[in-house]
Amino acid sequence: MPEKYLLCPQCGFQRFYIDSDGHNPKYFYVDYANNPVPTKQSNTNLEGENFSIIYCTVCPWSGGLHKLVKYV
Repeated sequence: MPEKYLLCPQCGFQRFYIDSDGHNPKYFYVDYANNPVPTKQSNTNLEGENFSIIYCTVCPWSGGLHKLVKYV
């Protein structure tokens, strides 16, 4: 059974990124417990990162983890 991830409240997509240094975006999903989970493609270490502002990979939405939704 596939993992369930939270969705962008604007477009409903489930992949997000942060770009703490301006040159190396880190891509991830967010599980139902609001925990960032790295994508299999990026396999990046997300420990210690700041998730106060995250960005949707499809639309211009940005915001905090608490703004994500289960259903659109």
